[in-house]
Amino acid sequence: MKGTDLLDNAAIAELLAREGEQANGQVRQAFRRAARKALLWEQETYDLLAAGKPLTELEGIGPFLARRIQEWVEKPPPRISPPEIREEFLTLTRARRVLAEHPGWFEH
Repeated sequence: MKGTDLLDNAAIAELLAREGEQANGQVRQAFRRAARKALLWEQETYDLLAAGKPLTELEGIGPFLARRIQEWVEKPPPRISPPEIREEFLTLTRARRVLAEHPGWFEH
């Protein structure tokens, strides 16, 4: 998979949120909780997989959700745009990259 094709944590969070909208009961809660936690994961999912680590190392991800995320990674769904309420969300990993690209922002 090319770098531009990789699903970042923001895309995974959106996919988890959308799956949660379609699910019921505890499965719905698991998807929704994982979608919120995905925004705060310390490492991009693709980096974790490249290092050979299990997705269950991510907070809020058990075996069921790990398998679902793995399916998305292996066969990425078409890009979907988040609804307006979520379109400006930054993941922790993205925020860190932005800050690293602009070190002068800390000088104020």
